[in-house]
Amino acid sequence: MSLPVLGYPLLHLGVPWGAGDLAAHYMNASAWSPFGVSSNAHFGFPDGIDLAYIPTIDHTQNAFAWIITVISGNSFAGLNLLLVASFPLTAALAVACLRLVGARGYLAIALAVAFTFIPYHFDRGLSHLYLATMYAGVTGILLALWIGTGQRATRRWHIPAIVLLILVTAWSGMYYAAFGIALTLTAVAWRWIRSDSGGRVARALLIPVAIAAATLLAFLPGIVRLVTRPPLINLVERSPAESVTFAGNLAQLLTPYISRDIPKLSAFTNTLAESQEILGSAAESRVSGFGTFITTTALIVFLVGWAMRARRLNTSSNRRDTVVT
Repeated sequence: MSLPVLGYPLLHLGVPWGAGDLAAHYMNASAWSPFGVSSNAHFGFPDGIDLAYIPTIDHTQNAFAWIITVISGNSFAGLNLLLVASFPLTAALAVACLRLVGARGYLAIALAVAFTFIPYHFDRGLSHLYLATMYAGVTGILLALWIGTGQRATRRWHIPAIVLLILVTAWSGMYYAAFGIALTLTAVAWRWIRSDSGGRVARALLIPVAIAAATLLAFLPGIVRLVTRPPLINLVERSPAESVTFAGNLAQLLTPYISRDIPKLSAFTNTLAESQEILGSAAESRVSGFGTFITTTALIVFLVGWAMRARRLNTSSNRRDTVVT
């Protein structure tokens, strides 16, 4: 379903798909290696660049890009393919989340697709790809729901799966790591409020603690470099207040994008477009608008399916009552 937007770019995997932040992502992926990021004279004229001074922890994204680069010999193909792969991966994880809260079958699939195709996924995918992958946000939610719904590790694969989810949440960007810690801590508090035993609450607490520890471990090389070889000047700074404001702008990307050509909606869409200052171009708005249409369609499928299911259950209940009578 993402191919109307990403199908043509897929024919050109070996070239950059954008500029701005995306150019920095391509550079990060090129300089990354499984054994750490070292100084690279290919970037940063005249003395090269040392990415340890920008201690991002987007390790899962960079690892995927590195593997594809090793196989293909092309430094752009890995991140480009990651954006495409993030759609089915996010949807599959969303289905797992929905199953934990009781959704099943086509209802869970419809809601997962609706979530996966929100405008944010497309818009940020062509500018800030690391954030746009979204799957690490869903792994954090999945861990929080696992704790909050009182699940237990009753099968052999549960523990390895939880460890994998923890590492993906911690090593896919600092924002997703922070969200994962906050959500899982909230879930632990919920289990304590529900009067779970002290031992069970302590075991649940291991998950947010593990996410925090893995996040700190990922930051450690950058911290060591900053302490042992302090930078001459700070090139980039962002205050916490700016991050909050930026997050508010990103949240607006959840709102639908409607064509300004639709009669009687031009005033509304003009106002909406003006509020989307984060968008760099009309082209990005159109791409995000495609996500709106898919999300809306998937929600309609969910609502129709939910109504039909409720009607069928009601009919079955009436038949049982008739038999009993």
